[in-house]
Amino acid sequence: MVEHDRYPTRAAVVASVRDYIDNFYNLKRRHSRPAYMSPIDFELKTYVTALAA
Repeated sequence: MVEHDRYPTRAAVVASVRDYIDNFYNLKRRHSRPAYMSPIDFELKTYVTALAA
C-alpha cells in the first residue's frame, strides 16, 4: 500500500496505515490459517494464553 505513494512526513505514513487498518482490513473476517478464527479473536486468545502462563 505505501510503496506507491510518497509521503512528506512520517506522521502522514502512520495516518495512511491507520486509515487502511481501520477502514479496509476486516478484523472480523475469518482466516483459514489460525483455525478459522478472526484476527481479533486469534490475538485475544494469544493474549489470554500468555497471561495464563
